[in-house]
Amino acid sequence: MNSTVLFLKNIHLLAQKMSWIQNDSVIDELKDLFIQNSSLLNDDENTASFINELIYCAEKNVTPDDVDNLISHLNSFFIHYFSTLSCHVIFVGQDWHQYILNSVFLPCKIEKVTSFEIKLETGPETIQLNLEDDNLIPIVVTDHIGFNFLKNNKIQFPDVLTALQFPEKNRNRFSIDAGFIPLLNSRYEKLLNDPEVKTLILGSSYGYQGFPDKLLDKAVNLSLFSGDFTLSYSLIKKAVETTKIKNFIICIGLYDAFFELSMGGSPTFPIARYFCKSQHIEYNYRKKEAGSINTDTRPYITGPLDLLIQYIYKQQHHPQFDHDEELSWLHDLLLDMPNLSKSVDFINDRSYCTHFSYSSTEIHNRVVELSKNYQRKHSFENNKDVISSLLSLIEATNSTLTFIVMPFTEFYRQHYDQNLKNETLAFIKSVTNSTNIFMTDLSAHQSFTPEDYYDADHLNFYGATKLCKIVRELGLEI
Repeated sequence: MNSTVLFLKNIHLLAQKMSWIQNDSVIDELKDLFIQNSSLLNDDENTASFINELIYCAEKNVTPDDVDNLISHLNSFFIHYFSTLSCHVIFVGQDWHQYILNSVFLPCKIEKVTSFEIKLETGPETIQLNLEDDNLIPIVVTDHIGFNFLKNNKIQFPDVLTALQFPEKNRNRFSIDAGFIPLLNSRYEKLLNDPEVKTLILGSSYGYQGFPDKLLDKAVNLSLFSGDFTLSYSLIKKAVETTKIKNFIICIGLYDAFFELSMGGSPTFPIARYFCKSQHIEYNYRKKEAGSINTDTRPYITGPLDLLIQYIYKQQHHPQFDHDEELSWLHDLLLDMPNLSKSVDFINDRSYCTHFSYSSTEIHNRVVELSKNYQRKHSFENNKDVISSLLSLIEATNSTLTFIVMPFTEFYRQHYDQNLKNETLAFIKSVTNSTNIFMTDLSAHQSFTPEDYYDADHLNFYGATKLCKIVRELGLEI
């Protein structure tokens, strides 16, 4: 085995041992390891700093704080030392060239690549390594196909530093929705800079579809597919802090009181986070793991390259997102102008579409899926708190808020969970005051015919035109 590879592996093993045992004997082992491999060390400030800390700890009875501090220095040394080494990447997976495009990051200095591309007919005997160059650090890198191939065939590489599956960009998950970000950015800029804007419209896909940009004269629509009360509150709070706008509309469906964007798997949740972060909007959503706080913050090496990966990710790949893979993936997509344009066009085409098509099976499946929100009583309680904060903000700023219950087809309403609908509408009705908090229920408005819907619960452009006319007749400035 390459002497440098063996040195790095032993560093990792002793670092883990030191994390667990925390005694002087392990530090002595670490000191002996560095003495034996002194010829491999670089003459630089980072190495000298670690050696000085190691000598300090080796000459005393260490405390837990001493161990933590030494491991922290060792982490820094490990990262810096590895970054100076040239690597031989052994790729096992579907397509190396495609993997390069989709991998979030790769080792810093790749001098050689050996690629084993896995097909249906590939057998384990085809994976043969010849590691003749002692000057390179061999690392096995896989995609999920390669990882499962190695695992299922029990293939191991005893002479390499590690077998590693780097994170990949989940382009498919966000590629359709990434176009929301430039659309929201342009609308937000209008909100901040156009003195003619009097109203801010918010909500979910119902609001986005119901108020297309080209139908608005005095309003800006910052609705987002799957948007919830928490997002609406965040945007209203920012608007009253940075603009003179006093009129707000929140478009709701029949389940909003029981729904939180952050609690589901919607790809628009990262969209909302990215938009708010990039525009410096405070977005205090609840996390699924709320309540499970990890109090163990001691530094330790968890794997031979884990720290290096974190370092590369933080220092070289969108450091403004600090280990947030979803936002980094989105950032990459926003730089891919051809695909971004396709996403923007797709969203705009839907917004201005006049098609109408649905089936009873599709409606049944949708209402069954939406009805699951009724089980989320915890979300109902959370939304009560969010709305309470929103109402206090509206009162404090002498603003006006109107909840608009959006139109839906009769077939959709008939098959909808009545408890979910009734409790949502009753809650919204309970917070109105006929002074500056209003509710307008258009869910069964007779003006809308099947031809006004994109599907069973979203308006098309014909329906949006009718909706905007009705809202203007109600005296709202849009």
